[in-house]
This record gives sequence, structure tokens and C-alpha cells, in this order.
Amino acid sequence: QWDQRQFLIYGCQNTPEFQPSNAVWQRALHPDDLATQEANVQALLQGQGDSNTSEFRIIRYSDGAVRHIEMAQTLLRGEDGLPSKLIGTNVDITERKLAEAAAEKSRLQLQLITNQARVRLAQYDDQLRYRLVNQAFADQFGLRIDEVMKMHPREVLGLTAYQFVEEKMKRALAGEELEF
Repeated sequence: QWDQRQFLIYGCQNTPEFQPSNAVWQRALHPDDLATQEANVQALLQGQGDSNTSEFRIIRYSDGAVRHIEMAQTLLRGEDGLPSKLIGTNVDITERKLAEAAAEKSRLQLQLITNQARVRLAQYDDQLRYRLVNQAFADQFGLRIDEVMKMHPREVLGLTAYQFVEEKMKRALAGEELEF
């Protein structure tokens, strides 16, 4: 049984002619996500856990818009241990997915720009984890950018160099303008 919010997400109305069912849900699934979602349901029915969560896309009935959905589902079993009911929630996460895509696009653009710089650039977060490094920085240590991003500055710089710059890194994070 669907609530009013579910009908809104899927772009349909609760009418006698349009009754929610597994078939209605499957028809709304994006073709590229159908097999994975069917496999998730089958895994529950075959006893591989009692609940799961997933993200998938739907194509809304009302306007054909693609929406991103986060679903949590739980299989209820009867006293005999057999499946009796599958319940779940759907949350429209389209805006979050669009924001994530925009942030990734900005990150890639910034990476392209910083890679053109001849100076070594590195950005850290407040836990002193790398947030961004350019190619010149990675090249100085004979590493790829993706390798540097997985490492702590102590591992990249070496203990002696790290001890030399650690306090400066903290001061820079506190807002002080420094070059080092």
C-alpha cells in the first residue's frame, strides 16, 4: 500500500484504475536499474537477510522525469518462517544527486586548473587530510594524485618534514596567511 507521498514521487494518483503493485513499481524503474532492484528483492525472499537499502532511478508516470530514489525495505515473515509481506520506504534524493554531480564537476574543474600551476599546491581539511593536491605536488614525491589523496601528509612528506610543517598547516587552517 502506498501513501500519498509515494504517489507524488512516482507521479501517479491513487484511483480505482491505478492500484499500486509490484508491477507498477517495476514499470517505473529505470531500465538500467531494473535487474539490480529485482535481485535485491529476490535476495530477501531467498533468506539473504531481512532488510536492505538501495538507490535507483525511476521514470515518473506523470511527466517522464528521471528521479533518484533511496529505498529501505524489510521482509516480514509469518510464524512458519515464510515471507508474508514486504514493506519499504522511498525517499526522493534527486536534489542530493544533482548537488553531488555539481560538486564533482566543480572539483574536476578545480583539479584541471591547479594542475596547470607550476607550483606545488595542496589543500588540507581540519583533520590534516588532503582535500586537493595538484600534479606538481604529486610529482615531487613520485606519486599519483589519487595515491596522495589516500595518504596522511606524514606518509607523503616523511616524519621530519611533516614535523617541520605541521604547526604551519594548523596555523594556515586557523586563517593565517602562510607560504611553506
